[in-house]
Amino acid sequence: MWEKKSDDDSIHDKDNTYAWGSAFAKIDALNTVPCFAGFCDWRLPNRFELESLLVLQDTSPLVSGEFDTGCAPGCTVLNCSCTIANYHWSSSTQPGAPQTAWIIHFGGGAADVDMKTVPLRVRAVRGGS
Repeated sequence: MWEKKSDDDSIHDKDNTYAWGSAFAKIDALNTVPCFAGFCDWRLPNRFELESLLVLQDTSPLVSGEFDTGCAPGCTVLNCSCTIANYHWSSSTQPGAPQTAWIIHFGGGAADVDMKTVPLRVRAVRGGS
């Protein structure tokens, strides 16, 4: 199950960015009772989970339609789902370079690494590994 993103200045807002360490603080907030959507087991997805959202198509963002529906100013996770065509953090640290982690670009489909101090977007997941 994936976190829906909104355009309402909430913790779910599509425009929010976090350094890698702060991404885990966001996850902690989602897991604070009463917890997001009634579940308290949200986490930062690994590289491969995040890549699984990619749908290589002609339009951006490169995600399935259910991740980009009715996104308009003021919409909430109850009535829209938004995705920014930009980089999102994964939980996967690059082997041999602990100061970097894998990132996925929902505008071009690229998998890359960046310094953990760079502010990027975060989409939480629950279940699976």
